[in-house]
Amino acid sequence: MCERYYLIQMLDAWTNVFISLGTRTTGNVRGAFAVIGPQWSGELATRLPTIQAPTNIVRLFGQTQTNGPQMPRRFTRSRINTS
Repeated sequence: MCERYYLIQMLDAWTNVFISLGTRTTGNVRGAFAVIGPQWSGELATRLPTIQAPTNIVRLFGQTQTNGPQMPRRFTRSRINTS
């Protein structure tokens, strides 16, 4: 597993950061989370850790440590599943 520093900040509709996921908070292991809105209720199809968003609009800002142009391209791409 790569030990690169990364940070994903989640912001609400008013641009307040309500959670930061990353090397310092969740470590460098692969993870999956369900971000749910304030009025959401029900059960998830899978047992994912949930992140309660204060608004129905969420913005994600990601940062990843790079060490110059020799960095492999596989570290420069991210996938966000919104389904």
